[in-house]
Order: sequence, then structure tokens, then C-alpha cells
Amino acid sequence: MSCRAQALGILPLVLAPELGDFNEDLRRLSPERLIANLRAQLVLENALAFLPA
Repeated sequence: MSCRAQALGILPLVLAPELGDFNEDLRRLSPERLIANLRAQLVLENALAFLPA
């Protein structure tokens, strides 16, 4: 999948959860903390486009 994205000029990123997986982050931490963690891993333009304010 990564090779196909790169062939189209898309840089795929691997996002990392704080705990075991994103579902666990959501359940055990909070939606706000999950969003903050994702926001820190994205470039500003994508964070603004894809995450709630």
C-alpha cells in the first residue's frame, strides 16, 4: 500500500498511539487526548483539515 501511495506522490505516515492502539487510547485516556496526540504527529495543514478544532 505504501509503495502505491508513494508512486502517486503521497507520503504515507505511520501514526503511533500512546498506549497499545488507538482504540485503547480513546477508551482509557480520552477523545481529547487522542486528538492531541494525532495533532502532534500531523503537519499543521492536515491537522486543521482532518481533526476537530
